[in-house]
Amino acid sequence: MKVCKRCRKKEADVILSAVRFCDSCFIEYFERQVQRAIDGEKLGVRMFSRDVRILMAVSGGKDSMTLWNVLDDLGYETCGLHIDLGIDEYSEASRAVVESFAASKNLDLIVVDLRKEFGKSLMELAVRDACSACGLVKRYLMNKVAYEEGFSVLATGHTLDDECATLLGNLTRWNLEFLQRQHPILESTHPKLVRKVKPLFRISDEETAVYARIKQLDFVREKCPLASGATSLSYKKALNELERRHPGLKKAFYLGFLKNKALFGEQEGFELKECEACGMPTANVGLCAFCKLLERSKRRHGEGEQN
Repeated sequence: MKVCKRCRKKEADVILSAVRFCDSCFIEYFERQVQRAIDGEKLGVRMFSRDVRILMAVSGGKDSMTLWNVLDDLGYETCGLHIDLGIDEYSEASRAVVESFAASKNLDLIVVDLRKEFGKSLMELAVRDACSACGLVKRYLMNKVAYEEGFSVLATGHTLDDECATLLGNLTRWNLEFLQRQHPILESTHPKLVRKVKPLFRISDEETAVYARIKQLDFVREKCPLASGATSLSYKKALNELERRHPGLKKAFYLGFLKNKALFGEQEGFELKECEACGMPTANVGLCAFCKLLERSKRRHGEGEQN
């Protein structure tokens, strides 16, 4: 019988990169990795303290549901934020999972329904690239809700795999601006811009899948129909093959980047303005990217035109 490497007593239920855990020891390991991230180990600054109420962005997928559950189990006060993008059955299933989880654990939940708030689904808002529009919409609404509801911290379920894929993409294009900005903690640079944190940056996709299985978490297993051609998927596939051949490579890749981040230079500071339409922070003059998206969508659908 192969035994757990931690307790040396129970049979190993989980084997990751030749490391063996029983279920209970794996959960302890997982929670410790998340707590180390929150404590800011090797980052030089904590993500948040226990007296801060955290807005938790939850899509209904494995990673965000895992993070919401582990933060609650660790004793942090959280409120969920779900953005219903109106992507037919996919959004319906995602919203149902999030609402059911919140009700089962008596957790607060804020739902933003694009159709109710703006009269259009994501596909109706998107003029060209729906996947890019999705990122823009979610970033804008997450920050807007966090600011308007008085939260000082917004947490997202980005994992080690997500961060490695982003890093590899930025390196292949030598996108210095994004390399300078990439970090598990994105500080506020404007009174209306809320601090963003990624407590799962030490955790792989495979590990969140094991956690969700042990904790019997319900989540949407279908991939977003808009993500089929996403470049990040090919980067993840390549990184997973490297990880299979060289266990520990992904964590060494990303943690090494954080350690040597200064090699890419300091991000140049610039003054954020406020959107003339919504008042939220933007680097643009006039309208922010989100309000421009709304305007383009209105023109495409012939709204506001005089007869």
